[in-house]
Amino acid sequence: MKTKRFVKQLPLHYGFVFKDPKDANEFYQFINVKLSGYREWKDANLPFQIEETNFNLSFYEVEKTTKTLNLLPILIDERLKEKGYDPLLSEHHNSRRGQWYLVLTVSDDALLDRLSPKHPRYNALVNYLEDLRKEYLNTNNYIDQFFQK
Repeated sequence: MKTKRFVKQLPLHYGFVFKDPKDANEFYQFINVKLSGYREWKDANLPFQIEETNFNLSFYEVEKTTKTLNLLPILIDERLKEKGYDPLLSEHHNSRRGQWYLVLTVSDDALLDRLSPKHPRYNALVNYLEDLRKEYLNTNNYIDQFFQK
C-alpha cells in the first residue's frame, strides 16, 4: 500500500504493512540480528539480496489510534447537569486505543522505491517480506537466532 495513505508522516513510497503485537524496539533487535549481524541499531537502508539483486530495507514503527465517543457517560453527565449536579464522568467521554504497525519499504541502490506492483521483482519482494514478517512474529530470542545461522 502507499505509505502516505497509511500514515501521513511517512515518505511517499509503497510499503509492506503489518500489525506489531510485540513490545517497542523488538523489530529493531530482530532485524539487526537478521540483516546486519547484530551491530548498532539502524532503521534505514539495510542491504539485502533477492535473486542476486541488491535492495535496501527501511522500516518505521507507527501507531494508529482509534478515538471513541462514549455515549453512556455523556448521557449520565447531561442528566446530572439537568438536576443541578456537577458532571462525574467527564474523563470517560472519550477513549483512545492504539495499535502499533510496522511499515517496511524497499529501495534499490539509487534509493528508488521498489515495492511498486509494477516492479519486475514485486512478487519476490513481497514473498521475502512476508517470510520476514512470519519469522519475526515466531521468533522470541533474536540472539539465539543469530547464533543458529
